[in-house]
Amino acid sequence: MKQKLAIGTRFRNHGDFSQIHWLAALLLALVFLQAMTSIPRLSITFDEDVHITTGYSIWRTGDFRLVEDHPPLIELWMSWPLLLSPQMPDPEMVPAWEQGDRRLFARNEAWWQIPIDLWTIPARIPITWLALILGAFLYRWATDWLGPRAGLFALVLFALDPNILANATLATLDLGVTTLIFITMYCMQRFLHTASYRPHLPLLVASGFLLGLALSAKISAFILVPITVGLMVVWGWQQKKPTVSTWRILGWIVVYLGLAFMVLWGSYRFEVGPLSDRLENLSHIDRQESLSYVDRLESLSYIPIPMPSYVQSFIRVQDHVSTGDAVYLLNRTYRGGRWYFFPITFALKTPLPTLTFLLLSLIYTLRKLLTLSRLRITDYELRITNYELRITNISKLRKLPRLLIPGNLWRELVILGVPLCYTGISLFSSINLGYRHLLPILPFMFLFMAQLVAPHIDFSDDSQTSNVKRQIPYLSVSRLKTVLFGLLLLWLTLNAIQIWPFHLTFFNEIAGGSQNGYRYLADSNVDWGQGLKAVRDYLEAHNIQDANLSTFTYFICPELYGIHAAPLPPVAAAPPVLAARFNPAPGTYILSASTLRGLQTADPEMYNWFWHRAPDDVVGNAMLVYHVTDSESRPMWLAQCTVPAPPLSLTDIAEGFGRTDLRVVYFDCTQSWLIPNGAPLGNDGASIGWYVLHRDILAPKTGTNQHIPDPFIAHMLMPTHLNFEQTIPKTTPALTIYEAPTRTLSPAPSPLWAASAVWPPAQATTADQTISAPIPFDTGLTFLNYEILAQENGNLTLLTYWQVTEVPGRLFSLMAHLVAAEAVPLAVGDGFGISLDQLHPGDVVVQRHTFPLAPDLPEGDYWVKVGIYWLDDGTRWPITSRPMADAVYIPVTISRK
Repeated sequence: MKQKLAIGTRFRNHGDFSQIHWLAALLLALVFLQAMTSIPRLSITFDEDVHITTGYSIWRTGDFRLVEDHPPLIELWMSWPLLLSPQMPDPEMVPAWEQGDRRLFARNEAWWQIPIDLWTIPARIPITWLALILGAFLYRWATDWLGPRAGLFALVLFALDPNILANATLATLDLGVTTLIFITMYCMQRFLHTASYRPHLPLLVASGFLLGLALSAKISAFILVPITVGLMVVWGWQQKKPTVSTWRILGWIVVYLGLAFMVLWGSYRFEVGPLSDRLENLSHIDRQESLSYVDRLESLSYIPIPMPSYVQSFIRVQDHVSTGDAVYLLNRTYRGGRWYFFPITFALKTPLPTLTFLLLSLIYTLRKLLTLSRLRITDYELRITNYELRITNISKLRKLPRLLIPGNLWRELVILGVPLCYTGISLFSSINLGYRHLLPILPFMFLFMAQLVAPHIDFSDDSQTSNVKRQIPYLSVSRLKTVLFGLLLLWLTLNAIQIWPFHLTFFNEIAGGSQNGYRYLADSNVDWGQGLKAVRDYLEAHNIQDANLSTFTYFICPELYGIHAAPLPPVAAAPPVLAARFNPAPGTYILSASTLRGLQTADPEMYNWFWHRAPDDVVGNAMLVYHVTDSESRPMWLAQCTVPAPPLSLTDIAEGFGRTDLRVVYFDCTQSWLIPNGAPLGNDGASIGWYVLHRDILAPKTGTNQHIPDPFIAHMLMPTHLNFEQTIPKTTPALTIYEAPTRTLSPAPSPLWAASAVWPPAQATTADQTISAPIPFDTGLTFLNYEILAQENGNLTLLTYWQVTEVPGRLFSLMAHLVAAEAVPLAVGDGFGISLDQLHPGDVVVQRHTFPLAPDLPEGDYWVKVGIYWLDDGTRWPITSRPMADAVYIPVTISRK
């Protein structure tokens, strides 16, 4: 006997479900076990204190003054256990109650005087119960649709999903609204199915009641209103039964929305009042420039309306959406939304086995859809009469998927409606905070993937135009498929074991695992403040006494968790900005993955120095440990490019580097490059230091609106290490700092010739004129080496390396002439870009010589003669070891390829 299931689906040979039901119960117990063992190990996260204390204050006072961004239902649900504790304070006695500022209210000493776990852990447990309810309904829906095996498969995906578990262990709103959205859609699909043959009003009432609960949980649940009403309208439009009239459908919608409104209003205790008081609160708390909705409502603000608190919450969320938040994604911190944020987040934080199952489900669905395209149009006949589709010669449609028959689309529409709409909205949202905003699509995704393990289904067409039953063969359950699915589920299980108890920090193998997640995302994707207990254990295990700590939950005193460390921004007791941010002082730094990226800090690039270094350790996948040492080869100089202007003043240098003993030099980096205190040729010993460059000079804009780096500057920075990037102009312009390591200069390649600059190359390049570097010139400079950069844009670029042995007393220039067989220069590249007062003995100067090449200049071998001459009289400096020579001839080859 066939059993009638939801949406007209029939299954054969279900057998005894008791064993599968017991397995489902064990999976729900596994969810509960994972949550209950994780909850005590997590410190309070960023929003938990606000949600818990707001709900508790409503229970104690009945006053909704602290309700701001979202309705209070989930806050009430999570906070009721606190009513059983005699240690909780009276809300009306807590400072900031009168002002109605819930953040000041929640982050008051009155709450921190109570052991923090005493009021956070009890509030998390009711959220875990909601996760169990969600899992139970997921199992029931998948079982109704596809059978008990599919229900069990969907529940396994749910029970081992780290993103579900992360939100099931925190006293926040996302898991609650996800549960209510899913149950509402379940009731709606049941109602639409039963309405096909007999309207089931209790299901309609249940759907309206659940919609009201969902709307009372979070503003984002409002998406259910157009989705569910739209489904009811489309369902009614396609019905042909005379008992289904437009007025009846309209009546159902009125009852459905009316019940939802009453439940939502009831969650505010049937509050009635003018909006004016709420708008005053809103103006006091929010940023004035974002109150566009307030201005539009001012004319109606004195009319009493139901639940003005909800209207206020709706306004606040809309204003929040219009401004966005600070977000970190792929090495960039920005404000507002990017369409690619959630696709990237989903790809990095969804387990790879789940992504594989999702891909297989999409392939299976496409396979069903493409079945119709393989049929020949001559094999059957379509007749359209009075907007009604009739199919004759139906025996030819042996593989027509049920998905393509209009009478059976409701299951798919209900399942895919929320994920598709939610995903579409997220692409254009300016709120790019975290994966938790995608949480409502996950149970629908698990339900969609359950079809992979469904048994053979006997599909039935419920329409009046045909009475056809066709069976669609599903992918054969071969041994290979069984092994593949088993391995994927084992992989998913190992992921769940490895990430416990820090499920919030999960990243898949595409991101390099959970310990590397901080490289890609921040905020609630990695660190929401949950890792302070792990930091305490780490400090105790390693006996670290001099730690410096920066936490995302800046309002929490670390001592509440037994952590004794010097506070760093944005912790309340810390200075507003990090001291010596270009060169942090020695010590152990423990930084939140979120504050590292500038979230919640006064300067979003405050910790940029740490961006360019791998942490020495990662605690709880979210807290990064850096051991900064005072290196023996301590930097001794700082060189600033003067184009377009030196970025740092002496005061900025002292504050940013924490040093007043640095030798500060300036040079024109478009002409010359200065290596202060350079080592002698072929020897080590050059001191290290920093280069500071204006960001505009690193990548100047071209006429094509592109940023192209100067090849000379890029070449000279190759051996350096990026130390700090400031992309936002502040008291200093946008700048970049590089640390220059000790390096050895190689001798110039042979052959070189020493000769008079007036000699033609044929006379100069003879055997008796050969010379090897270093080549000292009189009056203080020694030629060390040269490099030929690639020919670009019709120019030849030559770099010459010189070491200062004595600072000249007069202005001079470095000569470089491109010559052929005659001594007449074909191109001149003389110059010197450093002021004499910046030079010290031992400095190395790299001079850039650029030779414009005439279009008709033939390819072949040429020479560049280099030397030095005084600017005032043009006299050339002789080579010390060759008094008759004043130039060095360098061979070059010009190619047009």
